[in-house]
Amino acid sequence: MNAFRKVVHVLYPLFTISPDVDIANAHNNILQTALDLGIPGMIAYVGVWSAAAWMLAWVFRHSGNRLHRRIAIGLGAGLLAQFVYGINDAIPLGAKAGIFWWVALAISAALFRLETHAKQMRQRASAWEILVMWILLSLVAIAFVGNHPYVALAIGVLGGVYLGYLSVPSLGEPLDHKET
Repeated sequence: MNAFRKVVHVLYPLFTISPDVDIANAHNNILQTALDLGIPGMIAYVGVWSAAAWMLAWVFRHSGNRLHRRIAIGLGAGLLAQFVYGINDAIPLGAKAGIFWWVALAISAALFRLETHAKQMRQRASAWEILVMWILLSLVAIAFVGNHPYVALAIGVLGGVYLGYLSVPSLGEPLDHKET
């Protein structure tokens, strides 16, 4: 991870840019993650983003605690700002400043857990179903990389959003207490 500047001129020759020019990253978080971790890593990365968005939206819509709703709005706005920034520039996952993203994700998950610990929730999918879906989406996206890279990117991003949605429980029937 975070080796773009070392391998860009070797693996992805830029014919219009001299090899002497130092390019730190791909200037897009999603593409940077795909370069660092491959298509399956990019799908998981987008899944983490969308799971955080689903959790914060749930807290905002369902919480009776005004402070929790405000924290959800603040975290959501901060993560949205970081995502929009990441579309035009990138803080690679291995960079030191990336710790703030992980902290925001942890606070989002903790806030969701705090709000839902006493509520009846149901899993949308089990862990193995999410794993199988991730593998299938990864294989389908990889199949398109050679001839249709934008289709592969779209499949990966939409698949990641779907996996994030499946990962977050919803209100309804009680949680299954089976191993997942």
